[in-house]
Amino acid sequence: MTSYLREFNAPGAFLLAAGLAIFLLPFTLADSAPGGWDTGYIVAMLVLGLVLLICFGLHERFTAHTPFLPFNLLTSPSIIEACFLSFTYQISYYA
Repeated sequence: MTSYLREFNAPGAFLLAAGLAIFLLPFTLADSAPGGWDTGYIVAMLVLGLVLLICFGLHERFTAHTPFLPFNLLTSPSIIEACFLSFTYQISYYA
């Protein structure tokens, strides 16, 4: 395999993008779903998105030749706290 193909982590990029899209989409669709949060496809999208995000982390840790995100960033307490702080700012802005 040529070197430039090994430097682009297509499976990791796909798992991250698909996981985020499928996990976040039900938060928009739940209001218009017939049963709200109890609708089967809303729950399925939440679970599938979470599974894809977990698969992304496992892929980055064990099988990626060139990681999309270095694994030490995914487990660093400083990075996790910064992401949580940004999350709380976003929630407070829209509340």
